[in-house]
Order: sequence, then structure tokens, then C-alpha cells
Amino acid sequence: MVRVVVTDVETVSRFVLRARRIGAHSLVQDREGFTAYLEGTVTVRLSFDGVGTFVRSLPPDEEVFESLAARVRPLVLESEPIHYQRVLDALKRLLDNAPSATAEHHEELDQLAASWKATALGTQVQAYAMLKAKVDGTDATGPIADTQLAAGWMYADLVHADAKGWKKKALAFSLRERYVAAVGVFSRLAALAVVTLRFVEQLHRTGVITIEEHFWEDEVVIDATEVAVEGTAYLAEPGTEPPALHSTFGPPDGPWTPLTITQHLRTDPANQVRVELHDADGNLIAAHDSAVVERRRDGDVLHWHALVADGLLFRVQVRVDGESTAPMSMTVDRVGEARRTTLTANRFLLDMQRAASLRFLVQGEVLNQWAPERMAPDALHRLRVDTELLQDLTTLEEVTGQVIGSFTRPMTVLERIRLRQTRLLWQGRVVQWDRALPPMASPDGVVPRAVRIPATVFDAGGVEISTPEVVIGHPQATWHDEGPVPDTGPDARMFKVTLPENTRLLAWAPSTRREPPEDIPLDGEPWNITGIDQDTFPR
Repeated sequence: MVRVVVTDVETVSRFVLRARRIGAHSLVQDREGFTAYLEGTVTVRLSFDGVGTFVRSLPPDEEVFESLAARVRPLVLESEPIHYQRVLDALKRLLDNAPSATAEHHEELDQLAASWKATALGTQVQAYAMLKAKVDGTDATGPIADTQLAAGWMYADLVHADAKGWKKKALAFSLRERYVAAVGVFSRLAALAVVTLRFVEQLHRTGVITIEEHFWEDEVVIDATEVAVEGTAYLAEPGTEPPALHSTFGPPDGPWTPLTITQHLRTDPANQVRVELHDADGNLIAAHDSAVVERRRDGDVLHWHALVADGLLFRVQVRVDGESTAPMSMTVDRVGEARRTTLTANRFLLDMQRAASLRFLVQGEVLNQWAPERMAPDALHRLRVDTELLQDLTTLEEVTGQVIGSFTRPMTVLERIRLRQTRLLWQGRVVQWDRALPPMASPDGVVPRAVRIPATVFDAGGVEISTPEVVIGHPQATWHDEGPVPDTGPDARMFKVTLPENTRLLAWAPSTRREPPEDIPLDGEPWNITGIDQDTFPR
């Protein structure tokens, strides 16, 4: 058997969370009304003939009071780790070992202990006791304390159905009487919990004891009508085994696909539409299962809003003449700002620039066909550059698990190259390097074969990108001995590397490559970056 040892600080910290939850209850927050419940005020109304009516205040909603009692319950249940006596004992030991604790602190704790003992559930009377007997004096119950009636309500009516021992005697009285007693008793317990919390808070704020700040700041109540959490939902066929999530970031394994708004809309067959791009010879370039967001008809004009590639809203107008249709107008707007949505939309727009026709199909039949409008050269160039950057960033997030923020400034040419190289390195590729190596000092005089650069972080467009450890070299590199370097060490020598003409240094990350360390290709992976001629870029 493993015994879990809970420290005194842990005990008090748990109490802080629970007492804060009690203090935040709506009944406790209503100071005036709550005072009437815990004081157990009885109003006596006398008629002219001498008949008295005794009135005791109750909360307006029994269910609301039940929630307050449930919050208090762990403090009076002996098996709970924050039973009031455990909390008081832990506080006493903490004060005994606190150099700054004063006699006043100990005295206040003693007063709290006495109050808890007098207020806790039991057979002692707090405000009143009740007796019950038949008219002839038989079946007399003897005095039953209000705390005993309250305990009967807790264990027979609220959270249990098996009041036993001294608590069972409360069952001689009605549910109403048990509840009336519980209102007073549990209100006093709630108030005492708040008073004790204030004492602990005072000790903490003055440095007598230390409770971690998050126990004072953590959420203890939910003040909301709904809870919204952003994330990605994944779908699979009914009966599919739950995915094994190997990390908190990556997508699940197996046949699980992310749920998109397009998929959601397509659950209604009436919204299903297919969009195809064809070249001048009629060959299919790309196709997307898309969805109709809105449709309406004004006379002989059909208006369609179709969501394509998750991030493009096509607004189409078609003139209907019997069974035939004639295209009128089509505009395209971007929707959504997520990086993946933008990337998918960009790819479709690039495919459109290669296509001779765009077709909307419903149930396999072409509804209408359009000739895509051509972009201006500079706009097409920007689209290609943006698409490549998005591809690099989304791939980096997938491979590394790092969340990369949004750019805060334009990216330089060198940063675009560095970003592409970093993506390829994380993917386990050997990539062509863009920089020459300066002369390198070898402390022991041994001819180097490559240079290691530790893992680091660099800035690209105002965001931080993490790199793995990188090795830079080339199988055909020649290392020239430039002589001794006395300032570095007695055996140190300087080496300079040269390469065959039209050859670049290569870089790879040992932590991500699966091939043998000596299996280094001669050429390496090119950058393939729009607007950058790698052959003429300075070596």
C-alpha cells in the first residue's frame, strides 16, 4: 500500500481553494439576506386571541442552498483531506514553525478552533432543539439539536439516503424541519469558512506562512452560460478506434481528418457542389468538394454563394432559361484568417491561373462554367511568395510542434532563404547553404571535416524560428592549413575551406536525418524560392 503524505501547506492550500469557492456563492455574496439565515432569526406574530406564528427565513430557492451546502460538505466530513480539524491542525503546526508568528496569531487560531467545534455537525445545540411526542406522551424523541437535524438533512435528503446512528434520529421530523435547521447550520459553517479564509489570507499577506499565489488566483467558480474552446475537431467513420495522441500538438494518427466548415456544410446533400479546374485541352488540373453557403433566385437569376477550398467565397450569378443556364457574373472573396485556410485558398488561386475553365458541378452535371480572370504579373508574384511562406511556416509547425506567430514586418530575402533552409533541415533533408565559411581555428590542429552550429533561434519577419543543431560541410570540400594560431592554443591551426567551382556548402541536422552520417549527397536540396535565382545568388 502506498501512503500519500500531504504537507501542511498543501492542506491549507486546498482549503483556500474550497473556502474561496464557498465565499463566491451567490447566497454568501448577498450579505444582508445571508446574515438572516446564519443568525436563525425567528419572527413571532401574535394574533389578538393569543395564537403565535413563528416565522423563520429561508432562501428563495432550495436548489441554490443545496449547492452551498455541497460546497461546505468537505469541511465537515471527517474522511475529507480538508476536514476543518485537519486544516486547523495544519495551521497550528505552520504557526509553531513560523518565526514571525505572534501570540495574537495563536490566540486567533484558538478562537477559530472553538468556533468550528461549536458549529460543526453533531448533537450539540447551536440555536435551538426540537422535541416530538404523541399527545399521550408516548414515542417521545427527546431533544434533537438543530445540528443533528441538519446532519439528517445532509445524509438522508441531499447527498446520501442512509442516515445512521445519531443522524438517524433526525428522521423523526419532517423534511421541512430538517431543511430549516440545515439552512441555519450550514450558513454558519459557510460564514466560518470565510472567516477562516480571511485569517489564512492575513497570515499569507504578512509573510507568516506562504501559500502559492495561484491558489489565490485560480478559477473557483464558473460565471458563464457557455464555455468556448478553440481547437481542431477530427472526424472518422463510426466505430473507428480513438487516436493515439503522441504529442499535444500534432494531428491524430489513423483515418482521422480535420473537420472543416466545408465538410460541415456538405453534411446536407443539398449543399454539395464540386469545383473543377481544367486546362485548354480539357485535362483536370484540380478539383475540390465544396459547399453552397447561400442560394436564392430572383426571377430568372440564380444567386449562389459557394465556399471553395475552405477560404474562398465564390459569389455567382447565373441566368436561368428553362433547362439551360448562362453565366452572368462571378466574384471571389477571401474568408477566414487561419494560416492553413489561407494556404489552401492560395493554392487554389494559383491553380486557377493555370486553368482555362472553372466548372461548378452538382450531382455530376455541370451547372455553369467560367474562364478564370488572369492576375497582373506583380499580383501573381506576391501570391506565389505568400504561398511559399505559408507552406514553410505550416510545415515547420507540423514538424517541430512550435507555434509560430504572425509576421510584424516584411521578410528580407535572406530571411526567406533561412526560413526555407530551416524547414528542410527539420524535415531531415540535406540543404544547400547560402553562406561561405570563414577561416576556422582547430584547437588540436586536426583537419576539420565539417563545422557544427548549435541549435538557435533567429528572427524572420518579426517572429522567432527555432533551428536544430546544424552541421555544415561538403564531401568534396578541401581544407587548407593556414598555419598556427598561437592565441588559441599551442597546437591550434587555422584552416580555410574551398569547394569545386559552382558548388555550395551543404547543411544538415543530425537529429532529424535518418540516413547514415557519411551518406551526404553532393548537390543537396535546392531552395526553389520564387524570385531568387539560386545559381546567381552569392556563394
